[in-house]
Amino acid sequence: MNHEKFEFKGDWKFAIESELLDKINSDFQITLKKNIRLSHLNKELVTIEIIDEIDLRPDPTDSQLQTIEYIYGNLQTVLPVLMKLFNTEINLLLIENEPEAVEYLPTVSKIEELGKLMRIKKIRILPEQKNGSSYYEIIVEYIGWDSYDYTIILHTDEIKGYSITPSMGYECIAADLGISVNDIFYWNRNYVSDRIHIPHNKYGKLKPWQELATEKYLSKLLKERQNESFVIEIENNNWDINHRFYTESLVGMNCVDLASNNHNPEMIQYLVSNGGDLANSIEYCVGYNFDEESIKILVLNGASIDFVNDNNYTVLYQEILDYISSSKISKQAISKEKIEALRRKMKISESRIILYLEMGANPNNCDGQMNCYDSLLKKRHSIEYLDNSDAFSELKKIILINKI
Repeated sequence: MNHEKFEFKGDWKFAIESELLDKINSDFQITLKKNIRLSHLNKELVTIEIIDEIDLRPDPTDSQLQTIEYIYGNLQTVLPVLMKLFNTEINLLLIENEPEAVEYLPTVSKIEELGKLMRIKKIRILPEQKNGSSYYEIIVEYIGWDSYDYTIILHTDEIKGYSITPSMGYECIAADLGISVNDIFYWNRNYVSDRIHIPHNKYGKLKPWQELATEKYLSKLLKERQNESFVIEIENNNWDINHRFYTESLVGMNCVDLASNNHNPEMIQYLVSNGGDLANSIEYCVGYNFDEESIKILVLNGASIDFVNDNNYTVLYQEILDYISSSKISKQAISKEKIEALRRKMKISESRIILYLEMGANPNNCDGQMNCYDSLLKKRHSIEYLDNSDAFSELKKIILINKI
């Protein structure tokens, strides 16, 4: 595969442009959803993430850069190794534990067909190296095991170990290097969160560990209500309050999000008054992290109470789901204590539903696509169940009385 030489520009996480990987990942979506229309496919690019060492050097190690070059230039070598692993080991392991899998699990003979089995989600370049090349992890979503992720550790084109992702450790690297697993760098990622880190002049960007340390430090100040210290740190370091911290998620948290997450309305107001972006901030003070005062100050400053989360639900509809779900489960509960706990949960959801309605939440647009709450509920529950549900009847009354 011809490619331009990789040039590091300060980004420790970036996407690979590869027609072959795009095909594998698109095919996997079709495999999971047989009737999916091609126009509905999401282009899910494979991400490379470089695991940084905790120092002030702005660049990855030479072995990490060498490994990225190797991956770019040798997909036609690496992918057959993955194909063999699935055909000869992982598929057989699944069939042994789940015999019916033999009916739907294909044997793939060409790397272009790998999308029938899995998609590659991420490649992580580790600091440990041997002979000038770093070890790396390929994280895949597999059609078996209820589509759990698998992590496969390689060195060049040699597989060193693999496991379902939550169970994956680095013992295989330690064994290959002849060292104790306690000496593996990833087990020793300790850093001090005591200040705002300043980007290196070379790229004008922080390393991932510096991002995490800075985020943790600012969160600590906000949580402990050290508001004066927070303001001094922000202003003395000329910190960009709209900077979104390096994160596993698609959209990282900025300072307004951190203040919302830590229930600090005074600092929410300070940040918004100084140009802080509050577009996503409500997400961080609703649900399990609910804080009424933070929600109110955000809406007062222009945040939408109809914010749509990653599940394509508004905050109102999420509480509606919790209300109906708690009612349904309470009817199946055996113990009196469980029933009472679920009823208390329903009361909490009811109070939040009323609050959101009073703040202008639209029950006729519960997914950002102008679908009302009852039509969405009827897609999740049978009409017969809802028609006979006291909770659904009560919900309709609550919405009718309280909607603006």
